[in-house]
Order: sequence, then structure tokens, then C-alpha cells
Amino acid sequence: MDAAIVHDGERSVVVPRKVVGAIIALCALLMILSMRHPLEWDEAVFVEMGKYLASHGEVGFFEVIRPPLLPTIIGGLWRLGFDPLIAGRLLAIAASVGALLLVYRIGLRAFDVYTAAIATALCGSSSIFIEWSSYVMSDAPAMFLVVLSLYLLIEERPLLAGLVVGCAFLTRFVSLLVIVPYLIVELARPGQRVTRIARLLLPAGALACAFLLVNRLNHGSALLPITLGSRVAANDAIAAAHPSVWVYVEGLLKDNPLLFAALFAPIHLIAESRAVVRDHALRARLAIALTVSFVIAYFVAIAHREVRYLVIAIPMLALLSAWVLRRLALRLFGERRAVFGVLICALLTSAQWATAHHRRILSPAAPVATTVFAQFLRDAKPTRPFWISSPVQILNTDLRADLLIYFPTWNVERAITLRNQLPNQGTIFLNTCDVECTAHDSPCERATAALLSDMNARFERRMQHSDARKCEHVVFTSRHLDSL
Repeated sequence: MDAAIVHDGERSVVVPRKVVGAIIALCALLMILSMRHPLEWDEAVFVEMGKYLASHGEVGFFEVIRPPLLPTIIGGLWRLGFDPLIAGRLLAIAASVGALLLVYRIGLRAFDVYTAAIATALCGSSSIFIEWSSYVMSDAPAMFLVVLSLYLLIEERPLLAGLVVGCAFLTRFVSLLVIVPYLIVELARPGQRVTRIARLLLPAGALACAFLLVNRLNHGSALLPITLGSRVAANDAIAAAHPSVWVYVEGLLKDNPLLFAALFAPIHLIAESRAVVRDHALRARLAIALTVSFVIAYFVAIAHREVRYLVIAIPMLALLSAWVLRRLALRLFGERRAVFGVLICALLTSAQWATAHHRRILSPAAPVATTVFAQFLRDAKPTRPFWISSPVQILNTDLRADLLIYFPTWNVERAITLRNQLPNQGTIFLNTCDVECTAHDSPCERATAALLSDMNARFERRMQHSDARKCEHVVFTSRHLDSL
């Protein structure tokens, strides 16, 4: 029998690996089915950034606030002839499946085989985890890299852990925060602390410094992507729509209430804290708890809050929750009932995901380009300079956008700046819903109205269409500039 055998106290327990394999296979199937979801704005951004990097600026566009690793990989796949959107989604699924495997491996090292199996089930049954596992965005790849770095740290391989942390930083900037709890854990380990900390910091610091140096040379500011990105996130419409940290609590309650069991993990850790220096498993548990605490604390502190940010924390919450639930069930029911009772409860929660998302899975994905812009590109070519108000507008093309109307953020200053640049423009793809001001911002509304009025006065409306949201899609063209 193919099984993982570990010792739990004085008893030997046997759990077939095939059970965990079946859980992961089921989750992978759900992820593949979820690939049919409609296109997200950020997916189009990462795809076009990949094209821009792979074509040396001839195709797509570049947003300086985005980390470069994921677009670089997508651009390489595009260069090899793959559809960048499909390849990117498959890459995200592979990262999510890899994270599930690592959850199981970490569970074996930090707890026991039963807890590892329960944690895998909890993580895989999370609707947040499954839903965002197939988006061409930084969430799934960053989550995988953070969990991989945690596993390497637990395996006492600080050099590789530091290297992976550096890669995670280049995938999502916030990932660099995990270096702080890792340092605390390394300080808790006896012997050669300075050497281990140096091995952890050196590769992560080298990658981070290389990135900052490139930004200094290209943009004049080493921290521009981080500072500008923070300003954009703090002022966008999503930040205004979710001002409370309760968006995370509500998201987890709808996702899987069992994950709140992780809140009781510190009680057990404190009770066992005296043995943390000499006990490898306890240090592993400490690393899990500190890492998820730092990540969630950051997401609570920032102004821009979205439920999908929890993706990076779900694997660690699942591990801690599984540990607490297993200890509780052992006290209440005993060995045999404890394991399978908690495991079944974890698996049953996956039914809610199918209930909530079955319509989206079975329905075809929304078109990846607005019809009016696709129709225009079939009959004509834009003229330089070429402006777009959404990355989706050029997703299935080999065009380069000269200016992103929405970037870095839409406000009165941006509207005035673009109005002053209008006399020199060639073609403009505009969705009026992409230039909406925040509520009660009268100066922005007046400046936007003046900009749209000048567009109508100076340019020819080649094509236009109004959608169900009453957004107006317009192609403005100038007859005086050369085509692309």
C-alpha cells in the first residue's frame, strides 16, 4: 500500500497518499474548468506588458508599477508561439497546484500526516483559492513562491529560500515582507545564526537591489514602481468601494468558516514556546504563523482592499486551521473519528464553491475585446500617436499603445494634461466608463467633460457603441497623421 507513515505520539498512523492525490486532482480539475472566466482588466495588462518586454517595445505597453517577473515569463511564452492569455492562465493553475503540494509537504514537516491531509483539503476547498487560481495576475504565482520559500526555510535551506523570496518580490512587491518572519525564525534556531541569516538575505537582497538599480537607471527613481503603485492603489475606485477591513472577514466567512480556527493557533504556540529553540516542528509552526500574520497585517493596513489579496494567505491559514481542528477533534472524539470527521467537513465545504460558481464555469467566457474596436481594426489601422483607455482594447493585436489614458490614475490633473496634448494625437480608443471620476469630485467631472468635448470637436468619430452599462465606446481618428 502506497502510504505515508509517521509517528503521532506513541502510535503509528497510516494515511494513503492517494487520498491527498485525489484532493489535488479534484482541485486541479476545478481550476481548469474555471479558466472559462471572463477577462479581467489586470490580465490584459500583464499580457500586453509581456508582449512589450519580449518585443523590445514594439508591441503592447508597459506599466511601471507592475512587478516584472510574470510579464517576462508571459512574453517569453508569447515569443515561443503560445497564446499568452491561455499560457498565462495555465501557468497560474500550475502555480496553484504546486502550492497545494507544498501545503501537504509543509504539513508533514510541521505537524503530522493527518494534519497535512486536512490542510490540503481546507486549502483546496477554498473558493477564494480556486477562483483566483486561473487568472493571469500576480496572486497565484506569488502565493506559490511564498509557500515554496516557506518550505525551503523549514527544510533549513536558507540560501534557496532567500532566492525564492527575491523572485516572489519580483512577482509581487509585498512578498518581500516574509523575509522579516523568516529572520525571526532563523534567530530562534541554535548555532551559526549569522551565517544562516547572511545566506537568507544575500540572494533576496541581490535581486531586490538589481530591480531598484534598473528603475534608477530607467526612470530616475529606484522606488518609483512601489511609491507610484501605492499612490494609485490608494486613490482608485476599488479603494473607495472597500474602506473597511471587514471585507476580509466577510470574504473568509463566505469562503470557509473553518479557516477562522487559525485564530486559536497562537494559543497553542505560546503553550509550546519554551521548546521552540530545540524543536524543529515547533519552529516550522512559528514560521507559518508569523508569515501569515505579517501578510494579513499588511493587507489590513493598506487603503486598497480586495478579497483576492487573501489568496497568498490561504495556504498558511489552512495549515494552522488544520492543526487546531485536529487537536480539538482528538480531544472530543479520539483518533479515528477525529481524522476523518474533520477531513470530511473540510471536503464538504468545496460544495459551496461549485454552487456559487457553476454558472460561470458552464457559461462561455466574455469576449476579450470590445466589438467596436475589433471592427475598426479589421477595416483600418490606427494612426500615431495611439491612445487607449483600456488594455483589453488591443489584447488580440500586435499594436503598441503610445499612451494609457487611465494611467497612473484618473483625476482632474490627468484630464487637464491629456486635453493639452490632444492637438498632436492620431487615434484614440475610448470607453467613457474608463474615465469616471470618484464620487463628489466636481473639478474632475468638469475637466473630464471638457476633455470629451474637445475630442468631439477635434476628431472624427469613426465608430461608436453604447453597452448595457451605458458606457460609450468610441474610436476617434485624425486624418492628418500617418498610419501605424
